[in-house]
Amino acid sequence: MRGRIIAVVGLLVAVLLAGWLVDRKQGNAIKVRDGETTVGVPVAGRDVDVYFYAADLEVREPVELVQVAPRVADDGLEFVEARLYRRDAFPGGAYMSWTAGNPSVADPTGVASVPVDGYRLSGDPRDRVILFKVRVTSVERPLKVSGLRITYRNGFRQHTQYVNANYEIR
Repeated sequence: MRGRIIAVVGLLVAVLLAGWLVDRKQGNAIKVRDGETTVGVPVAGRDVDVYFYAADLEVREPVELVQVAPRVADDGLEFVEARLYRRDAFPGGAYMSWTAGNPSVADPTGVASVPVDGYRLSGDPRDRVILFKVRVTSVERPLKVSGLRITYRNGFRQHTQYVNANYEIR
């Protein structure tokens, strides 16, 4: 009897250790480049939607995206959503920032897109663009977003990685 208990406990420990070792290797599937990107856009008034170009995400292995969102956003900015677009939907290229009044060729509101949540991210980032939208709810300036939080499923659980990027509304 005692031998069986020791065997069961040993097996349980081995399974937990193996799961921990496999899961420990997860959580760094997205290649995060060093350095910072700074994007600024002048916006007058409030209740204005601003689209920002999120980083081109390269992956070491396929992952399922859960969310792309600002890491820290000033009061006066409300995160709305992040969406994926086909890069070729923007004939002149996607702008780093866009708001109403910018040229219509880069207008993301008139382009087909899919939500980030549930998107299977793999392959070359040059075929897709991720834009995230914030709503300006204040007349205070400047308003800043510092960094992006990328949440995805890979392995047994959800993981989060951060991208250094600064966005400013003047």
